[in-house]
Amino acid sequence: MKNLKLLSLLSSLLLFFASSCVATEFDHEYIEQFAKNFIEENHDLPQSGRIDISPTKLDRRINIKPCSSPLSANIPENSYGRNVNIKITCNDSTPWHLFVPVKITTELPVVVATMLIDKGSVLSEDNLAIKYVDSNNIRGEVLDSMDEIVGAKAKRNIARGRTVYAKNICLVCSGENVTIKASSGSFSVKATGVAVSSGSLGDQVRVRNTRSGKVVSGRVSAINYVEITL
Repeated sequence: MKNLKLLSLLSSLLLFFASSCVATEFDHEYIEQFAKNFIEENHDLPQSGRIDISPTKLDRRINIKPCSSPLSANIPENSYGRNVNIKITCNDSTPWHLFVPVKITTELPVVVATMLIDKGSVLSEDNLAIKYVDSNNIRGEVLDSMDEIVGAKAKRNIARGRTVYAKNICLVCSGENVTIKASSGSFSVKATGVAVSSGSLGDQVRVRNTRSGKVVSGRVSAINYVEITL
């Protein structure tokens, strides 16, 4: 009886270890997704954007061997550029590896025109939208929020679908009435004036004080609002 119990126990142990060593088979789609997941888990996201991860489809003629140990992934060159090669490794007694090329595109939010915006037209939520674009295609100072520019004016025609650049709009436009805020420490005073030059957010513009007629320079801080530090 004892021998039978011992034999039964040994049989169970053999079955357990045999089942735990069964190799897993992987198809090409699994390996591609494995590489994509590795990037998603290890790549830092841009502060105000997103990344698009596109693994290259593996040649279906490649024979992917089964693996009884967990797959691992790494980037041999240890660099997260636009194009990387993910090394997928099986650490069996007879190890194997293959490479999956992956394209990583960083996309950033930019303000675009949803229709033709004529020169001098007011920007509004009706003619603007946020669109994510490839960071490599961004040139110049772009705007990533509509909040601060709704109410501004176009300095030139902006075609439908085009990116709205800071240089193409004015929050303070020449000839427009503005509020002038002059500050010195905790003291500040406001006055009305007329813009002598145009500028976008943060630009220095010249304004004429309506009461005194004096022309001064200040920084654009909002729509038709200029701040001066005394």
